Amino acid sequence: MAKFYLSLVIICLAAVSVNAADISVLSNNNPTPEVGKIIQVSGEITIGDDLRLIAALDNAPPNTLIFLTSPGGLIAPAMAMGRIIRKSGANTVASDVCASACGLVWLAGTKRFTYSDAQIGFHAAYSGENSAVTGTGNALIGAYVSELGFGDNVIRYVTEKPPEGMQWLNKREANLLGVDVVTLSRDEVNHGSSNQNEEPPIIPKVSNETLVENLPKPSEKIEKLAIEFTYQIVAEHLSDTVSALSYVGKNYADQVSYYGKSLSLTEVLVDKRAYMDRWPIRETRIRNESIKSNCDATTCLITGVYDWAVSNPNLKKKSFGSATFGYGFIFEPQARVIYENGKVLKRN
Repeated sequence: MAKFYLSLVIICLAAVSVNAADISVLSNNNPTPEVGKIIQVSGEITIGDDLRLIAALDNAPPNTLIFLTSPGGLIAPAMAMGRIIRKSGANTVASDVCASACGLVWLAGTKRFTYSDAQIGFHAAYSGENSAVTGTGNALIGAYVSELGFGDNVIRYVTEKPPEGMQWLNKREANLLGVDVVTLSRDEVNHGSSNQNEEPPIIPKVSNETLVENLPKPSEKIEKLAIEFTYQIVAEHLSDTVSALSYVGKNYADQVSYYGKSLSLTEVLVDKRAYMDRWPIRETRIRNESIKSNCDATTCLITGVYDWAVSNPNLKKKSFGSATFGYGFIFEPQARVIYENGKVLKRN
């Protein structure tokens, strides 16, 4: 049974799974006002998949459709993917089994669809160390579900079942919970809505034969550029506040997956300014041996560990320790940061 692997993200953010979800787009995709891009996400959700989804959604118009087939995976990237989907205005479609962390992604669709023979499942978060239910994980899920606009009844529903169980959503429960869902038939292209007053949604058929990989095989050149970019970012963050923020403004994307949230560049700058104002003197040293990468032809995720020390002479405060970091880059049409994350490992 698929489960939420919360502790792997919290304890070991620098680890990169090779079993990332497959994120694909239609080879003959022609966006229209009714249907924007058509994207398919399949397989286990893990670290970096939110970055790859950002790349797939790049320049995507509203009403983009995201087809989901997944047994679950890590909740942190799943919730980040959900926030990215909600902010983009994309719609979600449960194409087959969409369980556990996948269900959280599906909930984020501006409009939510499911095929009549698909399954959407939820259960409580658990710790990867001992498979015990984790209150912290469920609290994070609750905050996320509330952020999507759902009430306490939905929060209870998606966290009620134990890790070894699964709460499979049906039409009656969805209506009682207030989760709007349109059920689709696989035999039609234009499918009727459950609400007779609405125009029927236009959902094209999707098969594996019509899909191409959106993110091709890894590129050594991209990996080298991303590692160099990472060192440059860390170095520039040690500059004076004006110079550091100027660098961020020029090299970060307009929308960034930023510590689990989808933020605008302006919001990122505000957060960084607050940190830099609090700690005007900053030192950082990357542990070269800790660097890991997960790259393809257009995107790259670089993770690792660094040691840091900060101080504020005016307030007579200082702190130092170690932390994980993660930077994600897209290199088309130009190099820019689309993902930033990290967690303090030790603080003194």
